[in-house]
Amino acid sequence: MGCDRRPLGERRTLSLGLSVATAGAIASSLASDVWILVLSLFVAGVGCASVMVASGRLVAGWFPPQQRGVAMGIRQSAPPVGIAAAAAVVPNLADSIGIGGALIFAAVALGAALVLAMVVVREPTVLVSDDDSERVRRSPYRDPRHRLLRVHLTAALLIVPQVTIWTFLLVWLVAVHHWSVAAASIAVAAVQLAGAAGRILAGRWSDVRGTRMRPLRLIAFAAAVAMGVLAVSGESPVSIVLIFVASIVVVADNGIAFTAVAELAGPWWSGRAMGAQNTGQNAVGAAVPPVGGALIATGGYSLAFAVAGVIALLAVPLVPTRGEQDPRV
Repeated sequence: MGCDRRPLGERRTLSLGLSVATAGAIASSLASDVWILVLSLFVAGVGCASVMVASGRLVAGWFPPQQRGVAMGIRQSAPPVGIAAAAAVVPNLADSIGIGGALIFAAVALGAALVLAMVVVREPTVLVSDDDSERVRRSPYRDPRHRLLRVHLTAALLIVPQVTIWTFLLVWLVAVHHWSVAAASIAVAAVQLAGAAGRILAGRWSDVRGTRMRPLRLIAFAAAVAMGVLAVSGESPVSIVLIFVASIVVVADNGIAFTAVAELAGPWWSGRAMGAQNTGQNAVGAAVPPVGGALIATGGYSLAFAVAGVIALLAVPLVPTRGEQDPRV
């Protein structure tokens, strides 16, 4: 899915991937065996992977640098909006009609996305630069300053506080603060929508300032501080406000980081670079729930939040701010 010259093109790649994802979701809703369920969900996840790179390349291809940050922020607002919808609907569906009903909802949502991809998406006029020189084709990973690799590492580290909150927020509200499942679901949906707005504003900020790296570094530092303060607050009532604030801060980096990857990689390498970024984030993110659960079992939620804050702090010096060029030039 990460090749820059795809014979299928972005629209067909999206349509094919979403077809696979929809089929996997339908199969999971009908599964009677746990291993069939796992396999079906795996297939659905593989199909969904097409969306991340292909839609990112569409944004990079259609929008000029002075609009690309906010456009990618809007594109990157899709995950929290989707999680908001899932948080509001899935727990209540599972509670009322069972897990199968919740999986059918997912299949319907994927089917709707497939129809939109087939009807609405159009290929950018130019996906690959007309400049076919060796300079343009040269791998951005050979940069002696390792800027692209550093952005990959930054994004991978910053996914930790994000997934920590996404995974445990609903359970934390119910188990620690004794909220009902319905109330907690609504709260999670609300903060996800606020996080989506934060990604758009962060992208606009980077467009206006003509820099991706400085906002990214400030957001990384803010995420570390937010998680640290949340850890110190313990189970006090103020921790509810703090976790909602942290939920918005820790997701604000995604759009800027993805935009920076597309611009640093260039049109010949953007697909591979965005695919590498998502793979790294997904690999790290997959480890967060079991590790976070172990930390919570050992030292409570405060320990898990504190560790996530330290990991976010490690990302701050990695952001390659030195010598950054204005992408609008």
